[in-house]
Order: sequence, then structure tokens, then C-alpha cells
Amino acid sequence: PLWCSCAYFSSLVPAPLVVSSGTTALLQRSMATSAVEPGHKIAAAMELGHVDDLKALQASLGDLTRNQGLLLDTVQQENSRFADSTGSLDDMLQRARLYQAKLVRLKRDMGELQQRSSRLRKRALRLQQMKQKEALQAEQQRQRDLERTRQLQPRVALQPAPP
Repeated sequence: PLWCSCAYFSSLVPAPLVVSSGTTALLQRSMATSAVEPGHKIAAAMELGHVDDLKALQASLGDLTRNQGLLLDTVQQENSRFADSTGSLDDMLQRARLYQAKLVRLKRDMGELQQRSSRLRKRALRLQQMKQKEALQAEQQRQRDLERTRQLQPRVALQPAPP
């Protein structure tokens, strides 16, 4: 992969290499002079042969450095976005816990109110039944009193016809 080869080259070149056209011209002139030792000529020839490779490598490393900078900026922006989101998420979770507690309280209160209303309905039914029973007993007592009053009323005795 490209990143492997770039990592390999970046380990070989510790500092950015600057190769300009002036360097190339200098190498060519040093090759042309006859006073240069043969070892230097060989080194200069090798350097001259690799100048294009070094320029390509330098451009590749420059692109890699730029891309790495862009990637670093993007990662930092995403990290700040995540940090902001984490804060708002914490607030949201805290509100959710608060609403959950309110919901539990409301359910408990609703259960208590339901029990109280059930007890009140039972009591109202019992009271209504007692009132009906009392009303029935009062009506029966009134009927008995009327019957007794009717029985106690003086009656006119009919005289028997003479024999």
C-alpha cells in the first residue's frame, strides 16, 4: 500500500530534503570538472541519477505532510464536535433521569389516588345501601304504625237487629 511505502521513505529521510534546479546544475558542473576525485565523481553521478527520484519523493512527502495536516485538522474538529455532543448528551441524560423520576412519582401518586378513589367508592356504596336499608325500615315502620293506628281507631259498633 501507498502508506507503507511512504512510511518507509519517511523513515529514510529524517528531515525535509530541498532539491532545486540550482543543486542539479551544481552537480552537473562538478561532474564536468576534471579536478574532482573519482570517488566524488561517482557520488555526484549517483546523486545526479537520483535527483528526479528525490524530487518525486520530496513532492510525495510534501503531499503526505499536507494530507496529514488536513487529516489532523479534521480529527481535531471531529474531537471538538464530539466533546460538544458529549456535553449536550450529558445534559440530555440528566433531563431524562429527572423526567424518569417525575414519571415514577406520578405513577406512584396515580396508584395512591386510584386506591383512595376505590375506597371512597366502596364507602359511598356501603353508605347508599345503609340509607336504602334505613329508608326501607322507616317505610315499613310507617306502614306498621298506620296499620296499628287503623286498628286502634274507634269503630262504630253496629247494633244487632232485634230478634
